[in-house]
Amino acid sequence: MVLSLRHSGQVLRVRTSSTCECDGRFTQEKNLFSRGAEWLITHYGISRRQAYRYLQEAQTARGPVPVPEAKRVFTVKLSVGLIRQVRQQARREGGTISQWVEAALRRSLNLRQGHG
Repeated sequence: MVLSLRHSGQVLRVRTSSTCECDGRFTQEKNLFSRGAEWLITHYGISRRQAYRYLQEAQTARGPVPVPEAKRVFTVKLSVGLIRQVRQQARREGGTISQWVEAALRRSLNLRQGHG
């Protein structure tokens, strides 16, 4: 079995190793997931839980599954009013605060790069 994942424009293929016929399919899949998860954790700095989610999604996907960049906590101090506005806007747009802030920062950085 080959699972395809996409990261930073590259398609990664995670393959199973041949296992003993008597081990059965469950052992083979468990082996694949374990090795594949460890590889994703090591190379992309994602959590074990997220690595398993990507591998599970890749099993049923018709094409490569995107693997986003690893994320870290980034704490900033903002006024209570601004925090309230960010929460309300994220809720209105149906996403998380992190998704909204990331999109806003990317837009701002792209605008600055275009004018610099």
